[in-house]
Amino acid sequence: MNIKLSKVSLKDAKFIHRIGNEKGNRKNFILWKNIKFLDHLKWFKKKIKDKNTYFFKIVFKKKLDCGYVRFDKKNKDYFVSICVGKKFRNKNIASDALLIAETRIPNAVSLVALIKKNNSSSKMLLLKVGYYLEKKNKNILIMKK
Repeated sequence: MNIKLSKVSLKDAKFIHRIGNEKGNRKNFILWKNIKFLDHLKWFKKKIKDKNTYFFKIVFKKKLDCGYVRFDKKNKDYFVSICVGKKFRNKNIASDALLIAETRIPNAVSLVALIKKNNSSSKMLLLKVGYYLEKKNKNILIMKK
């Protein structure tokens, strides 16, 4: 396995902002509009201090920052968000990172992912790592593990 996860820190704010605003990534987010850096920074500072958030940077081949995976705890569920840069897709990085990250979440009763109905990449990723389709809304799929 050529990836490792490291806990994000303030120095990762620009990288997380850049990768989250990549055109191919942004269109698949439920909140699809580009985020201004100052708004992102304010949100990011809160997230890295939040005891109910587990936020990891994905590092490929020990030196290349290639994405992130985040879990936000709400009640007994952990909501997952994962994003990988364009040049790192189709290398099993997202699935490997998600499986590793899941082992670092204490007492997770269930893992939940909300994805756009037309986001087939995320749907396939989640099915690959053991999530199942719990519910369909008009534009959103709710997947659980």
